[in-house]
Amino acid sequence: MPTLNQLLHEPRWRLHWQLLLVAFAALSAWFAFSPAPPPAAMSQYDKVNHLAAFAAMGFAAALALPATWLHTRIAAAGLLSYGAFIESVQWLLPTRTADTADLLADALGAAAGLLLVASLRRVWARKQAGDR
Repeated sequence: MPTLNQLLHEPRWRLHWQLLLVAFAALSAWFAFSPAPPPAAMSQYDKVNHLAAFAAMGFAAALALPATWLHTRIAAAGLLSYGAFIESVQWLLPTRTADTADLLADALGAAAGLLLVASLRRVWARKQAGDR
C-alpha cells in the first residue's frame, strides 16, 4: 500500500492519477452528453455536481503532473477548456442546455481540487522538514 508521501510526490504514481483523470472526464462526459437530462433529484444540485466533478478532476490532474506552477496552470487551463467544451456541445444538443453558471462551477471546482493538492503537498513538506 503506497504512503501519502508516495501518492503526492513520486512520479511512478502519475500514470495512475492520469488514468483516474481520464475516467473522471469520461464519466462527466457521459452525464453531460446523455440524451436525457439527469432526474429532477440530481438536477436540483446541478451546480454542486459540476463543482464536485471538476474538483475531483482538478485533484487527479494536479497529481497526474509534476508539482510545478507551470503544470498547475496547464491543468487549470485544460480543465477550464474541457468545461467550455462540455457546455458548447450541450448547446448543440436538443435535449440539453448550456449554462455559463455551469462553467463557473466547473472553474471553481477545478481550482478547489488543484489547491487542495497544493495545500496537501505544502503541509506534507513542512511535516517532513519538521521530522528531521
